[in-house]
Amino acid sequence: MRKQTISSLEAMMLIVGSVIGAGVLAIPYAVAQVGFSVGLAYLLIMGSVAIMLHLFLGEVALRTKESLQIGGLTRKYVGPLAGKVMITIVVLFSTAAMVAYTIGVGEAAYAIFEGTAIAFTPELWSVGLWLLGAMIVSLGVRTLAQMEFVFASIIFLVIAIIAGLSVPHVSVDALTHVDLSKFFFPFGIVLFAFHGTVAIPQVEELLPKQQRRMKRVIVWGGLVPMMLYGLFAWAVVGVTGLETTEIATIGLGNVLGPGAIIFGNLFALFAMMTSFFGIGLALRRTYEWDLKRKTWQALALTLVVPLAVFLAGIRDFVTTIQLAGAVFGSIEAILIIIMFWKAREKGNVSARAYALHYASFIASILFIVFLVGGVLGFFDVISFL
Repeated sequence: MRKQTISSLEAMMLIVGSVIGAGVLAIPYAVAQVGFSVGLAYLLIMGSVAIMLHLFLGEVALRTKESLQIGGLTRKYVGPLAGKVMITIVVLFSTAAMVAYTIGVGEAAYAIFEGTAIAFTPELWSVGLWLLGAMIVSLGVRTLAQMEFVFASIIFLVIAIIAGLSVPHVSVDALTHVDLSKFFFPFGIVLFAFHGTVAIPQVEELLPKQQRRMKRVIVWGGLVPMMLYGLFAWAVVGVTGLETTEIATIGLGNVLGPGAIIFGNLFALFAMMTSFFGIGLALRRTYEWDLKRKTWQALALTLVVPLAVFLAGIRDFVTTIQLAGAVFGSIEAILIIIMFWKAREKGNVSARAYALHYASFIASILFIVFLVGGVLGFFDVISFL
């Protein structure tokens, strides 16, 4: 029998760390395109949707005796073909995310140390920080949970400092601008930013038979990023408005000065590294659990492929995130919903204490939302290429 190995707070931080990553740096840019009020509505609605998806997946994991990642769960409940599709989506989404993080951490580190004795190029910083991420992913989930707790705590502190530095410079005009012609532009970015499904099977593994506790952990693991995203978007868009840069902290630092450059990019650095750890470990587990690869093979596929893509010249931060969220994220969400329906029929473990109310009705609504949003988001990405 598996035993609980981490506390509820560590489990929540594992989700928070997996959710908060490169997407948070692109959120202010996406919000600035449509206006803060519309962007805030996006964050509240899509954040709530992400929590429901995570709760659906949590119930699927609880109803399953075997240790499986998302691809294996889909294969078990929806069928071999759907399982292959899900595994493909998870691999593509996770690889795209890790490429985005590799791009972003290099830019953030370069901005912090530019003009100093260690002012390496962004590409060199990217490779160096990739090596750190590779080491953590290789060490496993217990080390990851401890690192996520430390990194997430630093993130909370730094974002509070950023908000404090921004207050005197916030412009009402920047916050009241609205442009509905770009209404669908934020969809993929915001969906990507709230993506944390990869962490849910790991949390269930570390909190076995703790159904009520797991439910609370998932809810708070979604609410915390929602609040941080809203605060960060307000601080950045309120200061830089339509001049918000694709990697938000770079433009913010240019306006507020050296202090903001350091704190803003420290936030970016820690946020992206936490997600690199979480998604990297989940992708490793997908190769090990679902595709039955040996550990060294799983590590090689998890870590070498994103680095190779990066070294091949992929450098478009926002488009990488948008494509991953709008297309891969929507397909994954649809399959999770189908899997949830099937697990309620075929699951071999009771999840009565988990108690999701009106879940089937909500799942039906979300199925339509992701079907429509994924198609519209895809064409929106194409229009911006």
